[in-house]
Amino acid sequence: MFLPSLSNMKMERLERLLCPRKVVLLTLSFFEDLAYPIFYLGADELTGSVSSAAFVSDSLAFVIDGKLYTLSLAGNAWTAAKGVTAPVSTVSTLPCCFSLDKICKDVSSLVLVYNEGSPLKEHQVYLSHDGGLNFSKLHMVPKPNELIMGVFNMPTMSTLVAMIRNETNMFYFRYLSVTYEVHIAKHQLADPPSSVRVVQPAGMRGRLIVWSPNMLLYSQYHGVVLEPVYLRGDPKHTIPPHNATILQVATDEKGDIAVLTSDGAVYYGRLGLEVQAVRLSTTVDVSQENLMLFEHGKLTLVRARKHTVSIAYDFHKTAINIQQELSRISPPVQPCPVEQFYSSTDGELFYMDVGGSLHLSMVYNPAQHCTFFPLVTVTDSTLLSAETTVVEDDIAPTGHKKYRLEIEVKLSEEEVMRRGTQKPVLPTVGAVLMGDLGCEDLNPPKAHVFIGCHPGKHMRVSKHRSLEDPADLKFYSTFDDLHFNYSNIDNLFPLVAYTSMPWIPLLELWDGDTFVERVKADFVMFEIQGKQDYQYLQTAEQAKCISQPQNWISQLAQQLHPDPHTAWSIYNYRSCRDSVGPPLSYPSVPYQVLNLKRSNKIIFPYRNGMYIFKAIVVDPSYSLCELTTTFSVFVSGALPERPLPQGILIGTLLAVFTLLLLLSFCCQQMMYVNKASHQE
Repeated sequence: MFLPSLSNMKMERLERLLCPRKVVLLTLSFFEDLAYPIFYLGADELTGSVSSAAFVSDSLAFVIDGKLYTLSLAGNAWTAAKGVTAPVSTVSTLPCCFSLDKICKDVSSLVLVYNEGSPLKEHQVYLSHDGGLNFSKLHMVPKPNELIMGVFNMPTMSTLVAMIRNETNMFYFRYLSVTYEVHIAKHQLADPPSSVRVVQPAGMRGRLIVWSPNMLLYSQYHGVVLEPVYLRGDPKHTIPPHNATILQVATDEKGDIAVLTSDGAVYYGRLGLEVQAVRLSTTVDVSQENLMLFEHGKLTLVRARKHTVSIAYDFHKTAINIQQELSRISPPVQPCPVEQFYSSTDGELFYMDVGGSLHLSMVYNPAQHCTFFPLVTVTDSTLLSAETTVVEDDIAPTGHKKYRLEIEVKLSEEEVMRRGTQKPVLPTVGAVLMGDLGCEDLNPPKAHVFIGCHPGKHMRVSKHRSLEDPADLKFYSTFDDLHFNYSNIDNLFPLVAYTSMPWIPLLELWDGDTFVERVKADFVMFEIQGKQDYQYLQTAEQAKCISQPQNWISQLAQQLHPDPHTAWSIYNYRSCRDSVGPPLSYPSVPYQVLNLKRSNKIIFPYRNGMYIFKAIVVDPSYSLCELTTTFSVFVSGALPERPLPQGILIGTLLAVFTLLLLLSFCCQQMMYVNKASHQE
């Protein structure tokens, strides 16, 4: 017994899992060394019925007796999955091997388990983001009489896709995560649903292959359109022929596909905009169970054999040289129209944020007397667009001209805003060939683009006008001071603000250690220690709001457990200048959104003191990053209110008393003089 979900996954370490009859074998040397059976050593009592298995990061996931278990390849430890409350039959993963960045690891760590054939309304589909350890239910909106055939991860369109069968034995794909409508055609099943297999070829190009013993369909774009695989030059004949059934399908990252049928025939084709295949001259003995896969440009058949003196198995490998096989075909296969096709950025991962663009370059050398025009495709054309220009580059060593394909990739900001910012997408931009069989050694260049935040992008507060030694701060206040622990490391040197001047922080965008720009986007702030004695300069009316603005009270009220760190962000921000919000019923409320380009600012109370703020950029049109920073502000400028010293107070009173005595004496003297003058 073979596990197709594993035999079609080519990891960089070339691991394979082979199940000859009742044992499971794992090879880490591409079948070159002996392999020993895998035994379940967990705590549960199991009969050992394995219905599905898949690679998950550095582990293996098995469905045994309707339950999911993971086996760590590093520690050889078994772990039962948590959160899967109903029996399941199948595990689905998509290994990401082109990068060690977090986004690629997140793709590899996403695991889906489901009970194949169960009604969709029973919600027996579970999703894990931690490599199959903890699951939650994946809720889908069912229609009457819909049954689950499969669920798959398609990060190139930022979606999960369910394969569904209805009561008329028609199957179709349904996108579960996209916010726009995709029309998917329905197809008639040619075999029992349990025999249908779905292959996602390596390379992250969005390709899909659906096959069963009497059916082989191919999709260039995520199952939106499924087309049969034809024999070369004969569009009336598809694979498999009417007198045979399909036993295995193998693919690789370069775009090769091989099909083994029950009559021992091997068909070879290239995945492009369409697939046309040819029958090779080699015939395979199908009475023996083989695993078919591609290895270093050759099609390899692997058969497990029990060792004579131990429980181990060795492997017998038979290689089919594709290039030699194609040279024997009549009529001859046309040579590849391009001799070289490469890019210095082939297979690399790029990051693209709102307002960003990407320039790619590919070089190709057409074959002699051949005309070649490369075609560039994008797996998510509603989100990315590619403008191409071809220029003459150089002269190849053969004397032929070389050309450079310049590709300008642009991001649709309107589509990003329409979809929302919580669903990162990983589309692929790549060149495709028109299914040329003669290009079996050519892998068209591609680049992966992550629509989201670059790991090094972050926000800082400008250090202009800050105190260099917070230990020297002196607090003078007419109110009781709030005492708290202050960390120079966490909060840097405090900024300086004055009670008599409206204030706003200067925020800066950085990428690693490189300054990018001043942040000129809407942001909000809150005081970490809980102080709320500061005010805002503008009201909603003064800020020219046309709808009722959000504020901290309304945002915190929407949370079950209020947390200012998460209550207001790019995921729930609504501008008050957007007419879709509630009407402006309270124009005099404080406007609590700040922006360096606008007039709103903070007004501190008449007191000296320290504040520790957290600033959060909430405008999703500025960046897909969660930009936050924490900083401290020392407010000064308030005159101290203290009683006069006792000596000064006594001296002042004595002076006043003396002055009163002098005034009294003078008055008496003047009265005496006036009386004497009248008597004379």
